[in-house]
This record gives sequence, C-alpha cells and structure tokens, in this order.
Amino acid sequence: MMPGEAKILADRLYQELSKAPKPGWRKRPAAPLADLTGQWDVSLKYVVGRGDCKLALEQLLVHLAKTAKPQPKAVEIKVG
Repeated sequence: MMPGEAKILADRLYQELSKAPKPGWRKRPAAPLADLTGQWDVSLKYVVGRGDCKLALEQLLVHLAKTAKPQPKAVEIKVG
C-alpha cells in the first residue's frame, strides 16, 4: 500500500460494514404449507446398495425436529 491508502481503505470498509443488517431484521418465516409430523419409513437407494431407516418427525410452528433410526442404532439430528 502506498502512504495514505490505509485511511482510504479504512473509510471504505467502515462505510460498507456499517450498512450490515441489524439483529432481528429478518421477517418471521411464513407458516408451513404442510405438517410433516409422524413416523416415516425411508428407503435410500444408492448406486451400490440400499439403506432403510425410520424417521420420527415433529413439527413445531416453523421448526422441524427429527430423530433418524438407521438400523441398528438411533441418531439424534438437530435441525435449524
């Protein structure tokens, strides 16, 4: 950098970063179009095989909590 360019860069960075969105600026998500709550049997087909598991989904407002139970053990998966 040449002398004096650091101030120019700092001023420009300040201008751009001061425009950053403030916390809470996002709109609340819209209500879901469907309720996915329930027990689901899932079969995944791969090129070299297949995997089966059971999903338990619980929809709370716009958040989705799920537990996947691949055979033979259960795995807790956290969403959002």
